[in-house]
Amino acid sequence: MSKLLISILIILLPVIGFTKKNQDLKSYYALTNKAELFICQGQHQKSLDAYKKAFKINANHYSLDLYNAALLAMDLKDYKTAYQLSMKLAEKGIGDQFFEKKSEFILLKQHSNNDWMKLISVAKNQQKYYTTKNKKLNEKLLDLFTRDQEVHFRNLRNDSTLSEQMLNSTDDSISKILYSIIQENGFLSEFNLGIQTENDTTILSVPQFYIIIRHNFQGIQKYDTLFNQVCRQSLTKGILHPYVYANMRDANPVNGNMFFGTSHLFVKYKCAVYISDEFTDSKKIEEIDSLREIYWMPKVEESLVKIKYKLENPRSGFRFKEHISSIGSFGNPDSEKSFLKSSKVLIENINGCK
Repeated sequence: MSKLLISILIILLPVIGFTKKNQDLKSYYALTNKAELFICQGQHQKSLDAYKKAFKINANHYSLDLYNAALLAMDLKDYKTAYQLSMKLAEKGIGDQFFEKKSEFILLKQHSNNDWMKLISVAKNQQKYYTTKNKKLNEKLLDLFTRDQEVHFRNLRNDSTLSEQMLNSTDDSISKILYSIIQENGFLSEFNLGIQTENDTTILSVPQFYIIIRHNFQGIQKYDTLFNQVCRQSLTKGILHPYVYANMRDANPVNGNMFFGTSHLFVKYKCAVYISDEFTDSKKIEEIDSLREIYWMPKVEESLVKIKYKLENPRSGFRFKEHISSIGSFGNPDSEKSFLKSSKVLIENINGCK
């Protein structure tokens, strides 16, 4: 992406402006990014302090930020803060089983049984509130998600009865229904649906049905898409995380016209992380970083720090939105040689990797 195109994009993106709200959001994301980098450096007190500053700036606190901060507070034996942050998670509908099943929170129970019982009660009641309130809505979303997965699994299996036209037609139909639901209910996220979890113990970084929006971006042939405007509006409201939006855009690196490097950039193979030679030119990374800056995202180098931390500390409870693709094996030696020849090693001999 040329500097001229980046400048044009800035002009074309009026939703990311200099309002007080946007400046607060920019500060929030900068502080939470700093907090995550402090985690990677083992500086837990500095990390917790950064999270606290972020929570004071912006009213919408993302569940993963609250969760990371709660873990930090417990690690630092700051049980008062840990309880307050856990209560915020409870109020957002995370559910009592999350706290009961996650061993990390046993320290809260041991510290004060009375506080623990209050936490469990609020968590149970709030989850019931969100479940009851969104019952019909969640049923519609689950139906759309199921239909999306069925047709895309058929596509992955190279089902001869599924033509490209049928796939696109189904995607379009599902997307339009979801769009109408969003128009009726507003953009759907943890702030109105409640926190979504898997097996009661893992906070989903995005609701499952977001794959429908991702597939819509994936199939676009030009800059805009059905969901782009509502996504950009949600960014400025602080109810859609910039990294989530960027990852949706990166679903289509060919036709998306915007590349943030949240996917299709770093690849793990065996015990190393690679980057394609296409992106080894510093100017390429500068262009990606320039686009990321518009959307209040961390630099590529900072994202790589977090990826390295998670790879080397797989049992760490801390959660980041950064992730990379992984190659298990190649179909033949020539494919492997081609990959290695056209890629550069960024991280080698990952600690603990076998």
